[in-house]
Formats: sequence, structure tokens, C-alpha cells
Amino acid sequence: MDNQTTTQNSPERETEQLKQNQHLITSFQILKKLHTPLSYAQCASHKHELIICGGKNERICYSYHTLKNEYKHICNYPIDVILDGHCVVKLVDNRNKDSNQTTLLSFGGKYKHTLVTKYVSVCRVRVVIGGSNNNLLFITYRSNNISVFDLNTFQFIKNDALLTSDYIDYHCFVSNSENRQWQEMAKKNKQKYQMLLFKYT
Repeated sequence: MDNQTTTQNSPERETEQLKQNQHLITSFQILKKLHTPLSYAQCASHKHELIICGGKNERICYSYHTLKNEYKHICNYPIDVILDGHCVVKLVDNRNKDSNQTTLLSFGGKYKHTLVTKYVSVCRVRVVIGGSNNNLLFITYRSNNISVFDLNTFQFIKNDALLTSDYIDYHCFVSNSENRQWQEMAKKNKQKYQMLLFKYT
């Protein structure tokens, strides 16, 4: 007969193990529900945001802010992209870790798409649609950045610094093109488009 050793845990030890197991189970937090249910969604994290990039046969993308517990719609995949087995990865830029901008790659899907996008955090940003044909999306965000996207081609055009040394945050960014007085002045001076940025100092 083999020597068998059985160990019995004391009631105190069992209680401690149960507490540890319950801690593991309850460490998950229930989040606010997403407006559009997504199956097989792909995600990437960026600072305090979770970027949710579509799901099976759903082209919609959201940003979830982990501190505010809220979702914001950020974009849709192009209409000819069918997301069935896609993958999204974030390119890490070690040179500029404090940037509100990151680059995402999306590839795969039913027709094997390959897409790249510059994602700018939708939190603490201000946006104006403008340009001569209202086809440009201007995004201003901290610390003093502006990014421009072409809404017709869904292409990133440029990222630049605003001509201010001040830190912008919780600012106001508006178009002045609807102002009739400005429209008359613009015709005389051959200006195309004007935007105003107000900042609390």
C-alpha cells in the first residue's frame, strides 16, 4: 500500500482563500453599455481611452474614456470594408509619449483591407468643419496642436502646432465663415476661411 498524505486546510486558511478568490472575481468593473453591440471588436488603448474599431459586419468606431465612463463615436470604416476577421494594432511612438495622437493599423477583414489612421483623442478636443467646400475637419487639442483631415477622402492631411506658446485646454474653437461682415471682408481680401480660437487664461 502506498503512503498517501492528505492535507486538510484549517477553516481560517479556507476563509482566506475564499476571500482571495472573491477579490479576483470582483476586480472587474461593469461599464456603461455600448450603443451598438459589437461582436469580434478590435481595440487599442490610448492613455485613458479604449479605441473600439468596429466589429463583425459593423463599421462604426468608438472611443471609451475609462475615467469618465462614456463613449464617443469617432468614425466609420469606409463603406467598401467588411469587417469579418480584422485586426487593429497601435504603433507606439517612443519619441512622443505625451501626444494625444496615435497611429492605428487595421488589416484583414473579408476583402483583406489594409488601412492606417492617425487617431487624435476625442477628449478635450474642439472641432470645426470648414474649408472652401466644407470638406476639411480641423481638430485642435492640447497642448497647442491642430490636425486636418479631408472628409471626402478620409485622409489625414497635416498635423501642426498652433502659433501660440500657451497651453490650450477646454478652449472654444469656432468658424467665422457664417458671419456676413467677415464674408464681405473675405471677398475683398481673397481670404478663403477663418476660424477663431478662444482660450481662458
